[in-house]
Amino acid sequence: MLDAQQKMKLLISDRPWEKEPDIEEWVHELSGYKCTVMRHGTLGHLNGYVAIPKGHNAWGENYDLINDNGIEVHGGLTYSDEDKETGEWVVGFDCSHAGDFSPKLVATLMEYTETDISHHMRDTYRTFAWVKEEVCSLARQLKMLNLGVKK
Repeated sequence: MLDAQQKMKLLISDRPWEKEPDIEEWVHELSGYKCTVMRHGTLGHLNGYVAIPKGHNAWGENYDLINDNGIEVHGGLTYSDEDKETGEWVVGFDCSHAGDFSPKLVATLMEYTETDISHHMRDTYRTFAWVKEEVCSLARQLKMLNLGVKK
């Protein structure tokens, strides 16, 4: 009997998540904001975050309100909260929307249920490089928002 990992290898020949890091942090050169790409521990998809300093126009705002300011990021912002250690306001998005492929979710479904997963095979895995570009775009947009420039 094949386990979930073996089934995944048979069904999906290209599995970039096996070679990607689970987390990377950097300071975005143009905005000066701390950026993070982090893998979700349970589902295996990637999330992207940008930390903005106190004094930023969007500091303390709910992610829905920040979205209303014209921010365009994959699936819209889905997270905002204060980093208690740094005092920065962290906003982010996830890659677990309809049509997004979450590797650990599919592996779990294959291992523990009889659920038909064929529709997941048409979903798109958002690679680390792709999510990192999206985070950089978010950092640029947040910098422009703080400068009072709207789309």
